[in-house]
Amino acid sequence: MGHTTTPAPSYYLWTPRASDFPNKLAPNMSGAAARGNTFFITTLHISQPEKVAQLNASGAMPDENMYFDYSDSFSMTTGFSVKAIEARAEHVRNVYQQDIHLGVGIGVGLGVPILVAVTAVLTSWLTKRSHRKRSVAQKI
Repeated sequence: MGHTTTPAPSYYLWTPRASDFPNKLAPNMSGAAARGNTFFITTLHISQPEKVAQLNASGAMPDENMYFDYSDSFSMTTGFSVKAIEARAEHVRNVYQQDIHLGVGIGVGLGVPILVAVTAVLTSWLTKRSHRKRSVAQKI
């Protein structure tokens, strides 16, 4: 069928080749039609009509929904879309890193001078207080 690769666990690539169509499962479908059909598909429909036919032939009354199921929702995109999504994710990571660096820079740039000023004020206040206590003690 199609040429497949698994580049990452987050997605699966299926690349149908024109030479894969028509085939016994899709005798009236061209390669271009197969590729066009992959757009706008968001679920797979899985049916087993041969199981229902076997049960009907044996006289059983099967529930047809028992042999029919849907997959979870997914999206099909072109290779270009995957590259665009990966580029966007990389851009978002870079912007986040820049924001972190900017925040740390601003925090350090403002934090250190404020800390130095607070330390200077406290040191000055404690020194003056200590001198006042000594001068009061010397007068007594």
